[in-house]
Amino acid sequence: MRAERPRRDELATDEIIVAIDHLAVVKHELEKLRDLDVLVNDPEILDDDDRLRLARVKIQFLSDVVAAQNDVLESTAGTNISEIIGMVRDQCRYQYRGWVPTLGKNRVLSGIGGEGGQVTGGGGQVTGGGGQVTGGG
Repeated sequence: MRAERPRRDELATDEIIVAIDHLAVVKHELEKLRDLDVLVNDPEILDDDDRLRLARVKIQFLSDVVAAQNDVLESTAGTNISEIIGMVRDQCRYQYRGWVPTLGKNRVLSGIGGEGGQVTGGGGQVTGGGGQVTGGG
């Protein structure tokens, strides 16, 4: 029997990125985690990109703090996005003889650039953005 639905501020919301070709399997495994009360509701496919062959999926689970305050079962308390991804991979590995779907955290990247840096080797040169990469001839 499912407990009363938690308030929005009690939930941890995160996103995973899934290969479109593996989306049906991952969605099915996430729905099984919802049935076990690891996830609060069904996974939501936010969007997909046919060029990249990737989909963005939102999942919700009890935040660590709320789980501890409500004395939630040890098996679901303190769950985080890495553990949920691990659960999906482990279940697929078991069911499909070692195969795991392509999925991971949706990460925000910042500070990527080549300004001011230099990598050398060889004798050729490619320059741009203040940084320098050389090599090859």
